[in-house]
Amino acid sequence: MEIERRIIESGFQIEERAEGKKGITGLGIVFDKRSVNLGGFVEIIKPEAVKEIDWNDTVSMTNHDPNFVIGRSPDTLKVKVEDEGVRYTVEPSEKTTYKDLVISIERKEIKGSSFGFIVERNGEEWSEDENGVMVRTITKLRKVYDLSPVVFPAYPDTTVAKRSMEEFKKTLNKEEKAEEKSYPIGLAEREVEFLNLKHI
Repeated sequence: MEIERRIIESGFQIEERAEGKKGITGLGIVFDKRSVNLGGFVEIIKPEAVKEIDWNDTVSMTNHDPNFVIGRSPDTLKVKVEDEGVRYTVEPSEKTTYKDLVISIERKEIKGSSFGFIVERNGEEWSEDENGVMVRTITKLRKVYDLSPVVFPAYPDTTVAKRSMEEFKKTLNKEEKAEEKSYPIGLAEREVEFLNLKHI
């Protein structure tokens, strides 16, 4: 299955540690809030979606680049599920890439978080709100691969979610066509009355 990625405004914090070292913490996943438009739909992640996730071996990479890994759980990346969402904390490092990242966050050049994930089979629900906006509600994730700081505050959606959305639209179209083909009750009653009159 394909990995999807989402980027959110993270609200990073730089934590002062012993010996002047700086840790990075931010929200990687936010619960019960609508995403930005992801290419024809918005998305909501429910708290229960991460209930059974094994966070061991989750990584953090600057801009999802495997050449710039800054942490890996459970040792140098700590993951905590909170009421608001999933918080991740990268332990301080002497790596140049890590120090550069801290500077970029402090200068607000990097201010978003992203997470890579796969939705469990039947772990999503589609609906259409009163304004005609397609809403994808994720109720169960199979795997979260990374929680990472990124430059851009939005990310193009992968094709897997769009395919799922198109399938839901087809279902809606079939239901609408079925309603169009159904016999109007009022008309049926009038025709029955007409037939009765003919037999008087």
